[in-house]
Amino acid sequence: MKENLLLLTGTVIGILFGLGFSDWGKINSGSVADWIIAFGTVALVFIAIYTALSWKAQRIPEARKNFIDAIVDFDNYIYQFGVEDFTSTIEKFRLYHTKLLIKFWNVEKSIMYFYQFDKTNKEDIDHQYCKIMTLIDEFGKNLKCNTDGICILQVSKLKTATDSILKESYMLLKLVTGEDLTVQCPEKKNDQHPQS
Repeated sequence: MKENLLLLTGTVIGILFGLGFSDWGKINSGSVADWIIAFGTVALVFIAIYTALSWKAQRIPEARKNFIDAIVDFDNYIYQFGVEDFTSTIEKFRLYHTKLLIKFWNVEKSIMYFYQFDKTNKEDIDHQYCKIMTLIDEFGKNLKCNTDGICILQVSKLKTATDSILKESYMLLKLVTGEDLTVQCPEKKNDQHPQS
């Protein structure tokens, strides 16, 4: 907005400076029409700039919403790991890991859409994204296979891995949204309602 104000001020000063050098004795109806057309053109340019900038600003909340939807879907899938048994067979674990990657790639798509409108924290967001991708890769490496094709799943490390991914996912959420959007419940005091 500050840039727009400076641009507008500079344009007005330029027009006034041009008017100051005009030969007012030679002004006829044709030259007045030329000035009106010029002013109209400048006004239309400012309206177009304002419209373009406001459109971009209106898209940021939509891009954040898309990101929040993708990260919540990703987090919910991680929570399913503790509820369902994805470790009963090697194939179930592989399928879970593959779907987890797909869900996280959906998060990446939503971040790329967000970057079209706001790149404020791009470096931090990229770093956090890569950190989570590394954790997902390490999660998948808990399935160890030898050269004979015999695979062993290190189940004891999986809960710690999913907890780490969730923690970092929350940090990514805060980076993109710019604030803590989680619901915070007040502590109970003598089992009374907070408004009483």
